[in-house]
Amino acid sequence: MNDKTNPLQKNAWDLYQGLQEALRNESKYFLIKGKILKDIRDTKSYRYLGEGGFDTFKDFLNNPEIGLNKPSTEYLYIRVYEFYIETLGLDENDVVKYPLNRLMRLLPQLRKLDPDKAKEQVEELMMMTNVDFYDEVKKRKLDPNRPKIIRDKDTGLYKIEFTREMVLSIKETALDVELLTDYDAYVERINAKK
Repeated sequence: MNDKTNPLQKNAWDLYQGLQEALRNESKYFLIKGKILKDIRDTKSYRYLGEGGFDTFKDFLNNPEIGLNKPSTEYLYIRVYEFYIETLGLDENDVVKYPLNRLMRLLPQLRKLDPDKAKEQVEELMMMTNVDFYDEVKKRKLDPNRPKIIRDKDTGLYKIEFTREMVLSIKETALDVELLTDYDAYVERINAKK
């Protein structure tokens, strides 16, 4: 029941609308940052910034005076902007309505698709509830193939779980799978070669 005369309910509604506006603004800012950072990188403008310029874009991102997040986050903003705005041609006003975590999650798999098919997937998936979104992403096999990282409550140590497909993929990329399965045997074999 929405009783606009109840001051507590009106306050709650005002707070909710303020939150929605803040989230839209946050999305606008990550797109703006992505575009500006991309332009700085692509035009090599970082060479003319700061005292004497920066040798690389990475040096520019690591400059504490700028106060950017981790460079990996800034690169993500660039990738999101390049893919969703430039490659797919989605309207910025539509993209800012989509949660950043969803855009990031879909990015690796959508890049493998034809742009029209990728755009269709975005338009279908983005307006779903969280539960429906994650179920549908799995069903459509758009979930990135990442290892599971689990922290042990008792020891505080992390355990990394790989699927068989991930291990085979690593092996195919010429990394030694023995390192992942039996570190001691791997070290022994490497030392025997010396």
